[in-house]
Amino acid sequence: MVQKALGKKYVGVFSDVVPDTGLHIVNAGAEYGRKLEADVLVSVGGGSVIDTAKGMAICLAKGEVGGPCRFQHPQWPRHTPHRDSDHCGDWQ
Repeated sequence: MVQKALGKKYVGVFSDVVPDTGLHIVNAGAEYGRKLEADVLVSVGGGSVIDTAKGMAICLAKGEVGGPCRFQHPQWPRHTPHRDSDHCGDWQ
């Protein structure tokens, strides 16, 4: 239904969102959106889907031009890898 409404403006779908999405999913989604040169994000679903789209939008708007955006938890050392149990509600 959304794809039909967007018509020729539709460029793709990112469907890797899971409940309590990890930051690695937000970053992957932003990289996908950047690759498709998305101008707009449309999210359909519950809280995790909407929160993931918000994080992706921040990355697309504020990330390095041509580079990935990486969210860091404020209490993690700069090079600590993200864990699957980390979720979007923790970033500030």
